[in-house]
Amino acid sequence: MKPLFEKDSTYSLRGVCMLMIIASHIPYTMDGTIVSKLLHILLFDYWGAFGTALFFLLSGYGMFLSLHKTKDVNTSYVTNKLKKLFMPFLFTWMVYLVYFLLMDRSQLNQHLLMDFMTISLPYGIDIWFFKVIIGLYVAIILLFKLPISDILRVIVMFIMVLGYYIIMRGLSFEPWWYNSVLCFPLGMLFASRKELVKNNSLSIFMIVGCFILSMVTTIGFFPYITFALCAVWFVRVVNINAIPGLKFIGINSLLYYLFECPCVSCLEKTFASNAALYYLITLVLTTLLAIVYLNLKRIAGKLA
Repeated sequence: MKPLFEKDSTYSLRGVCMLMIIASHIPYTMDGTIVSKLLHILLFDYWGAFGTALFFLLSGYGMFLSLHKTKDVNTSYVTNKLKKLFMPFLFTWMVYLVYFLLMDRSQLNQHLLMDFMTISLPYGIDIWFFKVIIGLYVAIILLFKLPISDILRVIVMFIMVLGYYIIMRGLSFEPWWYNSVLCFPLGMLFASRKELVKNNSLSIFMIVGCFILSMVTTIGFFPYITFALCAVWFVRVVNINAIPGLKFIGINSLLYYLFECPCVSCLEKTFASNAALYYLITLVLTTLLAIVYLNLKRIAGKLA
């Protein structure tokens, strides 16, 4: 029986997620024309949230298996994980700094340092997903430091994330802060019970069940869970691994998430009336930044 998750498929799915997220950001910064408003409804209101839902699912799955393979979750492991997260953020900040020095010195003020300290980017870019995923990584690492069973780890994570969902919704945070986050412990559940999700009938039952729940309830996270499950099932039917570039984008999804921010910020004034060109150039520039970062990282590794 073909497993529900395969390594190449998860990378390709991450690539699809990233393309959806970038697409969702494009109409958000465009002008107020009817076309822009339509794109905003079709893309921003759905694609971004669905893409991050699948990201959370895959991240929960991957982190669970990674921690299981790690014999000793020590300081070195945590340091390396944090370095992989924060080095791209620092590089993104340097890109903004270079842009301001060359193009707009008026933006060089005390707010830049404050944004950096609060893990935000200029132009009011909060990079909320980056903050939430760091919190989830910290939580799951702490759970693996405890001498408890895998299923108990999953249950505790579900309780913590559900509590986060209730609190953030009660505090009237924007819905993207919480509406898809429950997919993370769902990914952990899949990883802890791999033999169950290999069963076709069980997988279909879970998807249909979540779909029905999303139709009959007003609880905001069910549609995103449904999408994530359907997307995973979709790759069992369609070979998305054959699409050029998807795996590269998926492997470097964090780079794309962070690096598309300065590209969108710098291009919106010029291409705000042409969504297709805006998206294409943003994707190309983001890819170039990712390649530059990877090469700098490789050179630094040789010099170290």
